[in-house]
Amino acid sequence: MSLSDADALVHGGDDGAGRHSYAFRPRMIGAATRVVLDTRGAEGLLEWTVGATSGRTPLRDITRLRLRHELGQLGSSNFALLIEGRGLPRLRIGSVSRTGLTAVKDHGPAFIAFLNALHAALLRDSGRVRYEAGLPRWRWGGMLALSACCAAAICWLAALAFSEGQGTSALLIVGLSLVLAFPLAETLWRNRPGPYEPDALPQRLLPSVKPGKD
Repeated sequence: MSLSDADALVHGGDDGAGRHSYAFRPRMIGAATRVVLDTRGAEGLLEWTVGATSGRTPLRDITRLRLRHELGQLGSSNFALLIEGRGLPRLRIGSVSRTGLTAVKDHGPAFIAFLNALHAALLRDSGRVRYEAGLPRWRWGGMLALSACCAAAICWLAALAFSEGQGTSALLIVGLSLVLAFPLAETLWRNRPGPYEPDALPQRLLPSVKPGKD
């Protein structure tokens, strides 16, 4: 099955024989990313394919997992797992596939299932993994400071407009700012930095699963 085929993005799952797969398409045009967790042998493996590049990494060589929330197009949400390890290019596993200029397909249930399988396997095969939630502290702090500066500037502009009798303009500034600020505020809240336990994944960094969703 070619990863360029749409049918390859059935998102995978557990085959019942120790192999758990997941696939998604990060861009509308281009190859998919596919990962396969293989726990059949004495040493667990993570097989990965990103475009024309592929490899096999022992689970004991994985050193860091990071869960984070990403802001998609038109304010849509995307959740991602970043995998780092020895001899392993940083892998990004996303919870949605890009299917059009603004359209995405949500793989929430399959994404969560793969996360659970990978964390459970790492608990058995490796004790040296760093589990990190959200953004790095320096990046999160920078975003928070920049957001505060922007909020202060917007408040000053709105107050200036009111003082000059331009109430409609002031209300428009405030209204548009609130609409644009909501997705950013959600991203900052979800991406609060800190460690997490592999047997208790942070719910704020997992997609919500609706009944009947693939």
